[in-house]
Formats: sequence, structure tokens, C-alpha cells
Amino acid sequence: MGGSHVGNLSASLRGKTLRPITIKQLDKLTEVLGLPEGYYYEYYLAECFYKDRVARPRMGTFLYRCAELGKIELIMKAIDMLAECSRYTELLFSVAENLYMNGLLEESILFYEEVIEEEKYHHSDRLAISHYRIFRITIGTDAEENYKAVIRFEGFRKKLPYDIPEGLLLITKAANTHGFSIDHILEQFPEPSVENDVNVVRIEYHIEFYYQKGIYELNQQRFTTGLESILHCLSLSIPIYPYKKTLYIYIVCSPV
Repeated sequence: MGGSHVGNLSASLRGKTLRPITIKQLDKLTEVLGLPEGYYYEYYLAECFYKDRVARPRMGTFLYRCAELGKIELIMKAIDMLAECSRYTELLFSVAENLYMNGLLEESILFYEEVIEEEKYHHSDRLAISHYRIFRITIGTDAEENYKAVIRFEGFRKKLPYDIPEGLLLITKAANTHGFSIDHILEQFPEPSVENDVNVVRIEYHIEFYYQKGIYELNQQRFTTGLESILHCLSLSIPIYPYKKTLYIYIVCSPV
């Protein structure tokens, strides 16, 4: 703990106003005292406000740590307090994205759900991305739950602020894996295009989409359109992999 509290200790001895300690300092103090992680978090929440205004960096770190430790009740208490602050959904979205990018997927859902609830009438980028993140997280082995996730996400796919072929790709993969129909979804969206696109990663997404779509069409007994999709997949793969038998390996070995 050493010098981490020297500033606060000096201010205390001189009778000056204490500076709020950081969550990292609080964690060190808790560790030195041999107490469980987050033991003092309930009392720290007040430190995230200054003169009735939220200290955003401090609150963001606090919410992140609470999510890591599974302190759901404390998170909800903080969110209730934040509801009176302007633009607080930006903070919740930032925490959600940090959790998501660091692999804490389940922990991020609560924050994305809060963003969705607060921005459901605004049609913002954050709303669309939150739906997309939850869709990605919830796709699993339960066919019924996958179908619910697809239905929930399909209305927001077009609202994403950037083209994510992976979104439609995930829907098609889920349908192939668990055997439900997505005809009504495919009819609503134009097929992804890679005309004049030189981004190899994007083109690879399109290749896999047309492969998955071909499998889907074949599973639906629509053999002509299924073969057309696979042939289109082949035509896209040739410019990228001119010297490899990539498509053959991909179609033969790739799991549906």
C-alpha cells in the first residue's frame, strides 16, 4: 500500500479536504486488511459523485469492478442513482463495451440491457450495437433460445452504424445448426455485396455467408438456389486464394 495514500494522509494531517481514493487504492487497502474483495464498495459509491454530479471515470471503474465481482445489487443501486444524470447511458454503454472487449461477455449483458431499455425509442447507434452484442453472446446450443435471439436482433440489423456481414452470417449459422427457418429474415435484407471491396476480412465474411446460405437452401430442399450460392462462394474465393484449393477444403471440412 506504501505511498498510494501519502497524499490523502498528508492532507488529513494538515486538516485539508481529502481527495477521494481510487478503486485501486481501496482494493489495496482491503487486501492489506485481509477482507474479501469489494468489501467496502457499498461505501465507495458516494465517492463516485461530486457536488451532485457523477465523476464519470471513477463511476466507470467502479461499475466495471462490481461487474467483475458479481455485485449486481450494487450495480443496480448505482444505475438508479445515475438515472437522474444526463447522458448516463453513454457511461453504461462504455462499461458494457469494456467488459465485452475484455471477454466478460455475460457480465456485459446487464449494461447492454439497460442501454436498450433507456434508448428503445431513440434508434441510436448504441441501441443497435447493444442488440447486436447481446445477440452474439446469447447464440448457443439451445435452438429455442437461438430463435428468440434471432427474432429480437433481426429488426436492428439494418440500424447498425457499420456493415457487419457477420450479423447475418451468425443468423444463418444458427439456422443451419439448429434447424429453424429464417426465410422471413433473408427476404427482408438485401444480400451483402462486396463489389469494389478490397478488404480481405470483409470478403472472407461474405464467402462464408454464401457458403452457409447455400447449406441453408439445400436443407430447405431448394437445390438450385443452394448450388447457386455455393458457386457464388467459389467465384468470390478465387481472387483471394488463386493458388490454393481453399474452397474445396472449406466446403469439405468446415462444420455447418
